[in-house]
Amino acid sequence: MTVATTAIEQAAGHRTAGRPPRGIPGPRLLPGVAVLAAAVATLLAHDTPGPDIARYFGYLVLGIVLPGTLIWRACGPRRCPLPVELAAGAAVGYALEIGAYAAARAAGGPRWFLAWPVITIVVFAAVPALRRHYRPRPQAERLPVPAAWTLAGLVAALVVFAAPAFYRAHGLTWPGNAAPYVDMPFHLSLVGELRHHMPPTVPEVAGEPLAYHWFLYADLAATSWATGIEAQTVLYRLAVLPMAAAFTILVAALGRRVAGSWWAGAAAVALAYLAGTPDLFGWRDSPLPSGALAGTLTWLSPTQTFGAALFAALTLAVAGVLRRATPARLLLVLVLLTAVSGAKATFVPLLGAGLALLLVFRRDRVVLALLAMTAAVLAFAQFVVFGGASQGMSVRPGALAAWLVSTHPAPGDDPARLTVAVSVALGAGWAVAFAAAGVLLLRRGHWKNPMALICLGIGLASAGAALLFGHPGVSQLYFLRGGWPYLAVLAAAGLRAALARVPALVRPALIAVCLTGGAALAVETRSAAGPALTLDSALAPVAILAGAAALTALAVLCSTGGVAAVLLVLAGLCAGPQVTGQLHAYSGGPHAIPEVPEVPRGGMEAARWLRANTGPHEVVATNVHCRGVRVRHCDNRHFWASAYSERRMLVEGWGYTPTNLGRVVDYQADRYTTFIFWDQARLAANDAVFRQPSREAVRRLLTGHGVRWLLVDERDPLLSDDVGRYTALRFRAGDCAVYQITPWAANPDIFSLIV
Repeated sequence: MTVATTAIEQAAGHRTAGRPPRGIPGPRLLPGVAVLAAAVATLLAHDTPGPDIARYFGYLVLGIVLPGTLIWRACGPRRCPLPVELAAGAAVGYALEIGAYAAARAAGGPRWFLAWPVITIVVFAAVPALRRHYRPRPQAERLPVPAAWTLAGLVAALVVFAAPAFYRAHGLTWPGNAAPYVDMPFHLSLVGELRHHMPPTVPEVAGEPLAYHWFLYADLAATSWATGIEAQTVLYRLAVLPMAAAFTILVAALGRRVAGSWWAGAAAVALAYLAGTPDLFGWRDSPLPSGALAGTLTWLSPTQTFGAALFAALTLAVAGVLRRATPARLLLVLVLLTAVSGAKATFVPLLGAGLALLLVFRRDRVVLALLAMTAAVLAFAQFVVFGGASQGMSVRPGALAAWLVSTHPAPGDDPARLTVAVSVALGAGWAVAFAAAGVLLLRRGHWKNPMALICLGIGLASAGAALLFGHPGVSQLYFLRGGWPYLAVLAAAGLRAALARVPALVRPALIAVCLTGGAALAVETRSAAGPALTLDSALAPVAILAGAAALTALAVLCSTGGVAAVLLVLAGLCAGPQVTGQLHAYSGGPHAIPEVPEVPRGGMEAARWLRANTGPHEVVATNVHCRGVRVRHCDNRHFWASAYSERRMLVEGWGYTPTNLGRVVDYQADRYTTFIFWDQARLAANDAVFRQPSREAVRRLLTGHGVRWLLVDERDPLLSDDVGRYTALRFRAGDCAVYQITPWAANPDIFSLIV
């Protein structure tokens, strides 16, 4: 049987996934080997040290995946294929690693957490009842080889296309790491904070509470301690790849559970990564906001990727509980739910919405128990992990559309009316992206699957939250990104149901022609759209979409394609811009370094010297607080000093602190990235040592704030030449230097007192 024939049978609904394998199992391992080889080759091509790759892979397998898979097999659903077990096991391993590391770090032994995988592996080997979990379950479903290669291709696309675009802009040495995306040094600084402190605080402003989902950074810190790999290498190169791979496999598994086909699962992954808001708006420089996961976002928001992988495993664990509730399965759900709550704050409310919708149709104790558990964990996260802070998130209907209107001002139109029009356009675009899910509404039998209802609840809640909530950094979009894959699962199930009525031999040509036609329609419509944001340019593409869909439907309803053709055209219209954008990012040249890069020459070396020669509880003063060249306002998101030194700064950057975000009143007028520091007395004491150095200024910093070290960026035009007069130079590299405040420098009379 050829691959093409197998694909046709799968699309037609023939269920071959559960058949026992024939022949040797070697071919089933080749897709994974191919992905691993592509990942290693890509990492080596982007200056990742080979020994680091080997150590990381060894720790990943033995410290996370193996013990996690054993626990998943003991507690989770019974019929998962081996790739799904490994992906879900990785999620369980991450969850337990975080708890073990937090306890070990708080107890003062950061490597003590390594006891948990050793104990798990030994216990499962020693106890006869558990030893069987070392072998794949005989009743487990087998992943068809063609579907396995398809999923491997989707993962490899992330490695080959998306990863290099990120790697080029985020080198491991200067100047490759001189101009990173604004959030990457922030992530790195929190990894350093979790390497040395539990509970963590904001390292850029000493003493500021950390009201943020920090579980990812605990995982990265644990990995760095376990392997000896630099935190920058773990974050910029290694850690995201297995998380993205696990997420891809788990979403496909959920698609298989909802739609009954591994091909639908693969289609769900493709839609999750590539289907976006139709890019038909000429007034927009880039695609409208959507939840599409393609591009470098997988790396630029590692907390989202980490949370998404854990959440996908959680949904499969919930599916297992709904099929058969046992104490072990409920405990597994609780572990994953707790890990998700601190990995990304947006996911737990989405699960609550999905369970609430299921409760409407299925009133039983299991659903009630899951909903109560979700509510309890949500309360724990909000009041314990996040300290009750909102981080700037509040109920503001239309804030997303208002942000778009404010970035594309168009005199002559009422902003309020434009906001409503853009909100309608956004909702219509998201509905078009997953129009195939509507097929399920016409076939009630599909809604007997409780996971379909949970996916629907997650998806609707994610879109509603994106439109109803507001955040000064537009972070309400993370709700949409979190729920997007579950809408994709429903859309893939709908496409499969629609294609089931199309003759098998016609399907490949129908799919190719309609997807291509949809992509061409997107290009043509965008070229015809007006360049300014007006009521007409906001709503015209929606009308064009409706008309095109109606005409297509009339043309094909009596032909072979039917409804499936219309849905495929819409899918191509939504995915085409994402594909071309990804190819453009991959074909880009070397990353351009600005004239005044954020990280100065010698900055990483000076910060790491400070890390090597000071204790982790030292508080450091630095003279830089603004990113790049200060033209009119100071961009207060400056993080590299704490990121590379792994030390707390008296005042560095304060953009993402809860205090700064809590000062936003008007979401359109207030720019939190340019707010001045709220404690001017502290800032003045910090800056006086660099700008008007004196013995009194040095003494005030030492006795009043406990600062004994200075990390200096010598490019600062306000830097005084007398900094070294009252402090001792300890290290210099490039444009950076490290000074120490000695007791003698702060108080020269101390020598006479000793004599």
